[in-house]
Amino acid sequence: MNDRLKWIDENITEFMKEMDKCDKEDRHGTEYTKEQLQNKIEELNRKKDLYNSYLEEMKENDVTQKSITDPESRLMKNNGKLDVCYNVQTAVDSKSHLIADFTVTNN
Repeated sequence: MNDRLKWIDENITEFMKEMDKCDKEDRHGTEYTKEQLQNKIEELNRKKDLYNSYLEEMKENDVTQKSITDPESRLMKNNGKLDVCYNVQTAVDSKSHLIADFTVTNN
């Protein structure tokens, strides 16, 4: 989240510089209109608010990571690399080979 927030702040700064160019009479080098830049900045501020709410939620729940697409999954090592996945543990009956018990954990 912190990397995304940093990226948003950097983009807002760049768009603000572009808006300054739009305010000047010499508009060479600007690829967006002032309205387009304002819309982009508003959208980035909405995303920033959303990510800050995620950070607050993570602090409240005392968790270090959050998957936006699947809140129950976690970033884990899988075959030597990091993947977003589940950690499922199963116990199998030796005679019938059926699952006797299972648990899903975030660890």
